[in-house]
Amino acid sequence: MDCNGNILNRIEDAIINTFFEAELIGFKDQLFTLDPRNFQSSFKKRIVEKINECIAQDKSISLLAYNIVEKCKGNTNYEMLVLEILAQNPLTPKIAKEYHAHLGIRRIERTLNVTQRQT
Repeated sequence: MDCNGNILNRIEDAIINTFFEAELIGFKDQLFTLDPRNFQSSFKKRIVEKINECIAQDKSISLLAYNIVEKCKGNTNYEMLVLEILAQNPLTPKIAKEYHAHLGIRRIERTLNVTQRQT
C-alpha cells in the first residue's frame, strides 16, 4: 500500500476514532493496545497513550473522547485535530489492526530512510 502523508493521517484518525466509538458500537472487547510510535503527531501519540491507559484500566474510552473534545474547545489548532479524528468513520477491529500494522511498517520505513540519509 503506497500512501502519502495525508492518507496516513486519515488512517491514524480512523484508528483513533474506532477506539473512541468501540463502546457505542459494541466491540470494546476486541480492542488491542496501540503503539504510539506508529502515529506521527505528538498530539495523536498522547491520545493513543491515554487510550492504552483506558484499555489497561478497563475505563471508558468514549468518556476519554468526550473529555478530550471538551479540553480542546477554544484552542483552534487542537480543536481542528480532534474534529478531523471524529470525522473519520470507525473501522472494524480487524481492519483497524491491519492498518495499525501498516502504520508500524511505515514508521520503520521512515526510520530507515532517515538513517540512510545520515550515512
